[in-house]
Amino acid sequence: MISPLAAALIERHPAAAARVLEMTNPEVVGEILDLSPKAAAAKLLAAMNPRAAAAPLAQLAPDAAASRIAGLGIEQAAILLRLLAPDASGDLLRKLPAKTAVPLRMVLRFPAGCIGALVDPRVITAHPDTRLGEVAEISRHMPQSLRRYVYVLEDGKCLAGVLDARDCVLQDPDRPVSAFVRKRPNALRARMSWKEAALDPGWERFSLLPVTDGRGNFLGVLRRRRLQQALAEAGGGEPPENLAELALELADLYWNASAGLLVSALGEKRKS
Repeated sequence: MISPLAAALIERHPAAAARVLEMTNPEVVGEILDLSPKAAAAKLLAAMNPRAAAAPLAQLAPDAAASRIAGLGIEQAAILLRLLAPDASGDLLRKLPAKTAVPLRMVLRFPAGCIGALVDPRVITAHPDTRLGEVAEISRHMPQSLRRYVYVLEDGKCLAGVLDARDCVLQDPDRPVSAFVRKRPNALRARMSWKEAALDPGWERFSLLPVTDGRGNFLGVLRRRRLQQALAEAGGGEPPENLAELALELADLYWNASAGLLVSALGEKRKS
């Protein structure tokens, strides 16, 4: 274990630590990752350039590497796994808990350059007949997956529409989801290219869009910011921001800030 001071510095200032360690021998960085607490190591990996992070990650035993990867978002973890040798990434996937490995395998089956490779599958879904109270209970136990919308699926896989998460608190918990479901939003196709997806008119109204496969099965969501980041990293440049986009970004920030309050409200409602 590294010193408590070093661990605290990495956890509180991961970006600054990343800038220094990106210029350090990968073996040394690998040792730091191995000796750091899991939370600090995950923050450091998230802050580092993916190519600079992959080499030291490969120095770790599969168990240790998996414990660090598990603290990342699915998108970040997928980027790192794509940069590892196939045998190394396969060993690492086998060591991950199912809740992380399953969505990771789904994302990794799509080649880089298409929307499926950027999708975030960790969202809350519901059947049209599910009661709002049941959705609220699921949301309370899965706050990390709570988005502004709950995605309503027919037959457990086909996107039928969306439910505003606030209805889980504001409406009668015994009412079915179907009573409040909104029209199916425009969905991106998983095999669509990044540049093609960037032109979708849905971005004019939403900061994230659902993604489906060729059969119409729901896979997850794609954030506009993540798409812009991927385009910029690929050399396509980041689309210029306009007032409409700024408004959506502010709305997204507001939702992220209020999501915790919604989870708290779900808990309070359950107690009452």
